[in-house]
Amino acid sequence: MKKILFVLLGVAASAQEEKVENDARFHPLLLSVAKSYEKYSKVGNTPRVAPGLCAGPPPPGVLLSSSKDGSTHGEKLYFLFALDPELYRIKGKGLRATAPLAPVYGEKGAEQALVKQSWTCVPADQDKDADLSPLLGLQKGDRLFKTGEKKDLFIMVKLETITEGTDHGWVYGTVTPDGKTVTSSGKVRSCIECHKTAGDCRLFGLPSAEKK
Repeated sequence: MKKILFVLLGVAASAQEEKVENDARFHPLLLSVAKSYEKYSKVGNTPRVAPGLCAGPPPPGVLLSSSKDGSTHGEKLYFLFALDPELYRIKGKGLRATAPLAPVYGEKGAEQALVKQSWTCVPADQDKDADLSPLLGLQKGDRLFKTGEKKDLFIMVKLETITEGTDHGWVYGTVTPDGKTVTSSGKVRSCIECHKTAGDCRLFGLPSAEKK
């Protein structure tokens, strides 16, 4: 009887955990980010020299995820969008006024929002793709890769630290490539287990050029 009770409790706990990992309270928040993130700033990993006097630098290129978890965003190419790119570069230190495009939760604007627009990483043909735009291709050692199939949007939104159902204010989530369906949200365990290793700020920053 005790064994059956433990099994039932385990099933109930698993069901509750699954519910927490797709918390419907945050669906409107994540969908609003998915709808507007391309208006955010695209963040690059290194400064780029302007091509001419008074000309702007080229937009940041694609990046390769350093995560080893292929079931999430690991092993994928991605473009990173940040609501506040400068705040991201200093890993969230300091307080700033809410940005105009900030998503809203509970009538308050978010402090930060980050979106990884992910793609499968496909080996490029050194001859056929020799002129591949640096925006869509990435050189790693002597191998060239390019973006393949568009995959999920991986989203992080920073709310007030005391917000219920968050990881110190961070809401994690995934949204389908078309931006229409939330597939996970809130305190997503796989996200927390990874990002907690970055400390209280939960941000790793961009990969260095040496890691490419």
